[in-house]
Amino acid sequence: MAIVSLPAATTPRYNVYNIKVIILLPLLLSGCFDRYRTTDSLCNDNPSLCQPLNLNDGQCRIQRTNLIWQRYNTLQMPTDEHKFKELKATKEYQFCLEYAARIEPTELKQRKTKRMQALYHSYESIERLNQELLSSQDPHIIYYRWGQGDKKAKQQFLALEGNKKT
Repeated sequence: MAIVSLPAATTPRYNVYNIKVIILLPLLLSGCFDRYRTTDSLCNDNPSLCQPLNLNDGQCRIQRTNLIWQRYNTLQMPTDEHKFKELKATKEYQFCLEYAARIEPTELKQRKTKRMQALYHSYESIERLNQELLSSQDPHIIYYRWGQGDKKAKQQFLALEGNKKT
């Protein structure tokens, strides 16, 4: 029985260093493009994104964080798509706050006041975003407005039928 051996050139030789570089390079580069690593650092540099919200409160933490980052995305690129995502994130935050504002804190009474202020701010933000999206030609936004009872949006949406651009 003959033993067949492959020539040295055909056997793969991986250097451990090369493997580490291949694995670590994407991780290192991903950190170079993202300036903010935490919501706190984002809020410190952009207080207008966070100030009217109920910060330092355990209620609605996830919705608040999602809203802050979506506001940041909209600030970076104020397109109708980003504004619509901000509108949806604001509605989710508002839905949570409507329940949280009813909670009567036993120790820190000012928390309820901050929650109510954040709730009022969410209503104002939703109204502002709805006004900004009134002129949008995006079919998803028009359909959303129609679902909210806008009769003009119904006509706009139905007029898009058969339009190959959308």
